[in-house]
Amino acid sequence: MVTLQQLARQSLLPNEILIADDGSGPETSKAVEAFQAIHHELDVFHIWHKDSGFDKCGVLNLAIGKARSDYILFLDDDCPCPPHFIAEHMKRAHIGSFTVGSSVLLNQGTTRAVLEERDLNQFLNLSLFSKLTRFDYGAKGGRSKFFLRAAFSGRFVGRILDRLYFARGVLRGGNSGVWRQDLMEVNGFNEDLKHGHEDKELGIRLTNLGRSLKQVRFAASNYHLDHERPYADSELRRKQNDHCRRVRRSGESVCVRGIKRQQG
Repeated sequence: MVTLQQLARQSLLPNEILIADDGSGPETSKAVEAFQAIHHELDVFHIWHKDSGFDKCGVLNLAIGKARSDYILFLDDDCPCPPHFIAEHMKRAHIGSFTVGSSVLLNQGTTRAVLEERDLNQFLNLSLFSKLTRFDYGAKGGRSKFFLRAAFSGRFVGRILDRLYFARGVLRGGNSGVWRQDLMEVNGFNEDLKHGHEDKELGIRLTNLGRSLKQVRFAASNYHLDHERPYADSELRRKQNDHCRRVRRSGESVCVRGIKRQQG
């Protein structure tokens, strides 16, 4: 629950926290209840549906339908965020656009240390040299990805870098912010999609609606904990990426199986 703990340490506290639970067991409910017992200042809602395989889009749509806030930040439970994460997203949140950050990939050793400490701030307080030696960027791009994941440069430097550095981005389910009204207009996440580009497809439909992407990849990066992905299917990802291309070409903005199907 390190990600949940980091939300309680934000410089700008969230109006509400909606935990979209794709069918986990009772241990999650116990952890959420323990968190609520300590943090009475936060409105926390545990939204659960029955496990029927990977159905992240379905439970996210349930959460969107129950949200009371005008602007919704999406954050995965394996992506703890630094103290100014919410504030930096909200600084760039303007009508007619949505915000997208990036995630620094942590290696196994750093992930283990963060989970043992249950406090990302211990890691953030390390020296720049220590951070560089503990990051794992994977084979693609190598250490050059430092320039795309420079959250530890500080949020003020990050704001400058966000203005100077441009890269074509896509909506990331683990680090994005969208106006609730816009989510309702495109009918939320497409429940016909499983794991792989389901968040990207939503971003394409938002763009087709006329909404622009505002990047906060430097000022509002978060940190992706290392873990296995037994649900990953490369062939399915390829098919869903092809679907994303078709949606981009077609200009469609509304999916058929989304929020309104659940509400109606």
